[in-house]
Amino acid sequence: MARYDLSTSYPIVKTLPGRSVNVLCQTLGLTVAATSVWDRLSDGNYVSDYYLSTPSKTTFSSPLPRCTYSYQVAVSGSVNLRSGPGTQYSIVGSIPNGGLAAVTCQKSGGPVSTTHIWDRLDNGTWGSATGQVPGGGVAVDPSDSG
Repeated sequence: MARYDLSTSYPIVKTLPGRSVNVLCQTLGLTVAATSVWDRLSDGNYVSDYYLSTPSKTTFSSPLPRCTYSYQVAVSGSVNLRSGPGTQYSIVGSIPNGGLAAVTCQKSGGPVSTTHIWDRLDNGTWGSATGQVPGGGVAVDPSDSG
């Protein structure tokens, strides 16, 4: 049962009984049976990993990559990248305004201004985010900017 997003609350867009599918990457979504891993198919739809024959039914399967979602940074100056989800973690880099951040997941962490949400990037670093802005950017909290 393929869906256009990571939850069983989204409508089924097609069924895949006995068909072979191309999995592009894996990401986390709502739990189905014993797994919260979802597989993104080459057509852009998602299927819970529970329904596919991947090496692991409960965790990410090697060698499938994790899905990333690229967003443009929208902040004056630059965004501090940290070794963990909070300002108590060391600054390990930065992304300038207009740069791209490849987000793999979000996690609640230490507070920065009005948010506790932190984006984990594909390089393992973390950046504080206040949410989406028009045009597909991430408005990173200016109180943790360089």
